[in-house]
Amino acid sequence: FQEARLMDMNHDLTLSGWATDSNDPDSFFRPLLSCAAINSQTNFAHWCNPEFDSVLRKALSSQQLASRIEAYEEAQNILEKELPILPLASSLRLQAYRYDIKGLVLSPFGNASFAGVSREKHEEVKKP
Repeated sequence: FQEARLMDMNHDLTLSGWATDSNDPDSFFRPLLSCAAINSQTNFAHWCNPEFDSVLRKALSSQQLASRIEAYEEAQNILEKELPILPLASSLRLQAYRYDIKGLVLSPFGNASFAGVSREKHEEVKKP
């Protein structure tokens, strides 16, 4: 029901969430705000700005970090002016580990591979 109303644009305002599968800004901008995302039913704002799409293409095609940062800053400036969405919060990912666990690589994507992980033996320090 809710999804149908969102796609029919039968709403004045909506509250939704989004979690990306990577830390690349494109994983946030393109699915939520590109013109093509209207047809893929993830652009709930039904906002389309060809200039914004052009900036996203420029950022995605660049292999230079400085150029990508500049392009995504330009994209954010467009969003700031037009305000098709208003982010309210951002999740914080926490990952805990023990000091005696070795070989564990924590991923910024929230997963961990336990291949090659071991636990060092240590003597327990007893408190008096």
